[in-house]
Amino acid sequence: MLREDTKFFFHRYTQADDARLNHIYTETPGIGFFDAVIAAQAAEAGTLLTEDHDILGLRDSPWLDMAPWDSLNIINWSQAYTETPPP
Repeated sequence: MLREDTKFFFHRYTQADDARLNHIYTETPGIGFFDAVIAAQAAEAGTLLTEDHDILGLRDSPWLDMAPWDSLNIINWSQAYTETPPP
């Protein structure tokens, strides 16, 4: 994957990412640290495409309806071509 590829979003780890990481890691039992980092950084991009079972389980988390998580759309990679995109 090239950094110049416009289909992917690259960004640095920021203080906002760290705050989201602390929130998700402490509020979500069973989530691994690396999965929490991925989800925290995906909140800025708005969409997370994954097959990771633990991350997909976050879709049922009540805090996903609260800011800043309410804009995060977690999509199952293997079902990406069969699901209807969100409005």
